[in-house]
Amino acid sequence: MKNFLKDVLEEDLYPPIIQYFKKMNYYIELEIPIHRNRIDLIAYNQDKLIAVELKLLNWKRALRQATYYQFGADVSYVAMPFYQAIEVYKRGNLFEAAGVGLFAVLLKKFEVRELIKPKPSDKKLDYIERGIYLAIRKRH
Repeated sequence: MKNFLKDVLEEDLYPPIIQYFKKMNYYIELEIPIHRNRIDLIAYNQDKLIAVELKLLNWKRALRQATYYQFGADVSYVAMPFYQAIEVYKRGNLFEAAGVGLFAVLLKKFEVRELIKPKPSDKKLDYIERGIYLAIRKRH
């Protein structure tokens, strides 16, 4: 499994995820600060703020980070290369219990598949969401 990833970087996951959300008319921002962390990708429109944590292998850390992002986002996902995401999907109950969605990214086909749907965040705090939007506005 790791041999498959020897030439893959986390950054390689960005283009398919960006395309996935742009097709649904979301705006995209990368590396948005949230306290001491940075959300890898934010997709947003007038109605929804979506946080995505990209990881190649460390799904446990990704799940912790995506769960934390629920304090500022409406929903939160982890995105991983396809085969790693399938392995994680077998532990889907941990993602479902946390309310975090899971994307499988097919790098060669430039496709994204939603393996686990996220639950709307019941942890969201207005001041953290405002901080995310403020960070976005500062860039424009």
